[in-house]
Amino acid sequence: MNDPTPHHRAGALLASVTPTTLSVPHHEALVSMPAPGAVVSFSGVVRNHDQDRGVHGLEYHGHPSAQTVLERVVGEVSERFPTCCVAVSHRIGMLAIGDAALVVAVSSAHR
Repeated sequence: MNDPTPHHRAGALLASVTPTTLSVPHHEALVSMPAPGAVVSFSGVVRNHDQDRGVHGLEYHGHPSAQTVLERVVGEVSERFPTCCVAVSHRIGMLAIGDAALVVAVSSAHR
């Protein structure tokens, strides 16, 4: 007999520190499947000010352990919330105003 319940692939699908442009739709697509009842995303973007000073862009440098630490944190979240699926990336290098510096997408079996 076929199982009518749609399956949800839970866990950490992406934990990345990268110089490439980040895409919210890409991260959402990684965690979106027929089974989840919720998909949420967050995008931390470069803004044009820092307190009273204007900002024209930012340059992010990654600590040598950044990738390992991000993988560990995302793994811990996946273990703590086993029905969730996680994709997270942090960008390094030169970023312009409006560029995404951090993108996170999470899906869950329940809203």
